[in-house]
Amino acid sequence: MGKPLAGRGIGRIHKSRNQEWKVGDIVEGYLDWAEYTLMTKASGRTVERVVNKYNLEPTAYVGVLGMPSFTAYW
Repeated sequence: MGKPLAGRGIGRIHKSRNQEWKVGDIVEGYLDWAEYTLMTKASGRTVERVVNKYNLEPTAYVGVLGMPSFTAYW
């Protein structure tokens, strides 16, 4: 109660102190279903990979290239 739902999602990095994630990167991971998610070690949220390096639309990663397609496959 009082907190956003969390789950698989796509997001854009707006500010980062982590060398792996650059401002503007489009990433996939376990995120809040909210306009912004604060990623800290204690938050339990994770960024798993940068997806914009393949020059595909980000929506592809919440469909055919993402978790929904693996769910359908299995």
